[in-house]
Amino acid sequence: SESQLCDRWNSSRGPVRQALATLRAEGIIAGGRGKPPVVRMTSVGQPFDTLLSYSAWAHSARHKPGQRTLELALRRADEHAASVLRIETGTPVVQVLRLRYLDGEPAMLERATFVEHVGRRLFDFDCDSGSLWAYLLSQGVQFATASHVIDAVAADSVDAEHLGVPEGAPLLRQQRTARSAEGEIGRAHV
Repeated sequence: SESQLCDRWNSSRGPVRQALATLRAEGIIAGGRGKPPVVRMTSVGQPFDTLLSYSAWAHSARHKPGQRTLELALRRADEHAASVLRIETGTPVVQVLRLRYLDGEPAMLERATFVEHVGRRLFDFDCDSGSLWAYLLSQGVQFATASHVIDAVAADSVDAEHLGVPEGAPLLRQQRTARSAEGEIGRAHV
């Protein structure tokens, strides 16, 4: 309650109400008008004005990117991938699993799912040689916009094995969905 927050932080109601209003506006908490504030369990999306590949970001930060492809496969979209890509469950998709490095150290596990007509181009590319994003752009694939969701997750067994962390360790997850200028979703990190 507001009174409990005032007591805990030794504050008056004005600053507490202002803070709660800001958190509600950002979608971090729910509740209000007689209901106590509750932290939402959903992730908050974060739009970015500039689309940068991991490799481009690493270079811009004066680091050396690297990658090792663990899997490149043509599969049927499960319900989650189909929902994100806005396609029918069972539609062919291309999935990539890569371990990404920063200055020679494991930095992240990249899981990408592409609609089939975009992702099939990756079978003609050495995915260990560099940026998938740059390669697809060179092949005429255009990504005009992207949406991002950043949240925290517990490391699963695949994360633990490849990143060298204990299973259940906290990880930061970024999910990006990229679209063409026409709004077609071509790529998603799921």
